[in-house]
Amino acid sequence: HRLPGGVGELVVVEGPAMAFGLLANPRKAAALRLVVSAKGNHAAVRDGHGLQDGVESAARNSQAGERRNVGEKRRGPREPKPTWREHVIEVVSPPGSAALVWVAVALVEQHWEFCLEGISVEQEPPNGGFKGTDADEAVQPSSACPFAPRPLPS
Repeated sequence: HRLPGGVGELVVVEGPAMAFGLLANPRKAAALRLVVSAKGNHAAVRDGHGLQDGVESAARNSQAGERRNVGEKRRGPREPKPTWREHVIEVVSPPGSAALVWVAVALVEQHWEFCLEGISVEQEPPNGGFKGTDADEAVQPSSACPFAPRPLPS
């Protein structure tokens, strides 16, 4: 997905029982701060800050539960109860870099879903505006972390 104003790209890759997002920032003088709102059902979500528990989405669980109970009585195993949770994921990609934003993995392969609900992006000074402070360290994971920004090829 090309981000508004052509400031960068959000690459979303979906596969069997998984999905991940990657933010590419080709800008030479501005960092990009991306905030993604997503909802997952039967999904484990990880970002640069670790495993995300998210917040229960009672409305979505109720809606899904009603759909699950409508229709004919089935024989065989019942569908698992919906467990929709909302996740807000934030990442800063320095100029000329790419950063892994999230990885979502199915907990129940046949009934999992992961939906992007909202995306916002802002340009800001390099180092997230926190140059030389402890806050700068808190924004970026260590370079050993798979979520740490990596330089884009020239």
